[in-house]
Amino acid sequence: MDLGKIIFNIHEEDDFLLGFGISVGVHLLLLFLAIALRSGIFISSNSVQKSMATKMRFLFENNFSNSSNINPGIIEGNKLLQKSETSAATPVSVTGGLSSPFANADTTFLSQYYSETSLNVRLKFPVGWTYIDQNVKKKLDGVTFYGDPQIFNPPPYVHLEVVEKYLFNPSRYSEKAQNSNYEYYFNAPEELEGIFSQIIYIKTDIDEDFIIKLIVKGKEPFYRFLPSFWGIVQSFDFGSSIF
Repeated sequence: MDLGKIIFNIHEEDDFLLGFGISVGVHLLLLFLAIALRSGIFISSNSVQKSMATKMRFLFENNFSNSSNINPGIIEGNKLLQKSETSAATPVSVTGGLSSPFANADTTFLSQYYSETSLNVRLKFPVGWTYIDQNVKKKLDGVTFYGDPQIFNPPPYVHLEVVEKYLFNPSRYSEKAQNSNYEYYFNAPEELEGIFSQIIYIKTDIDEDFIIKLIVKGKEPFYRFLPSFWGIVQSFDFGSSIF
């Protein structure tokens, strides 16, 4: 057998095993976060200073639903963040019984950027959060963003998943919004045993679609963060364009 072909096959097998291992690890993390949200097993660390905790909890302790109380520009990390910087990509039409959730989308506190190169996916996420992404055969499969468990008890998380188009079933969604780039399918938020979620299906013109979901324990923190979640969805982009 040709030696080059043997080496190629070994590399292919290594890539598969690596991708499989990363995929299993990320799914275990999602399972752990889900269990943590239900049981509230995360405990805030006493070593975290109160001033830092106050700064990081703004996502739940500020009233996001009342935009008139929010300064349009805030100082964060010595940078002035203007809300007008992320006003693009608002859907132009909505069908179904709900009003456009993008009308109240808030990107004020979304000062961190995520980007990757396989699908050129980009979006904004909250300051102080971190993420774990997974790739299969060197291609994006999903990414999970979550708050610091030392600050949030338990931490909320946002998960973006790459999905195959043939799995899409529009009858599962009651609402639809769209702009010049994407179609968004969604239902009203759901609740199960005190865990609130919002799931958005993003239909694109490429080979893959995306699902992005928000999971938060507690009704009040969920609805306080929901406008920022729609800001995250609004900031989502892929391809050659930039923020």
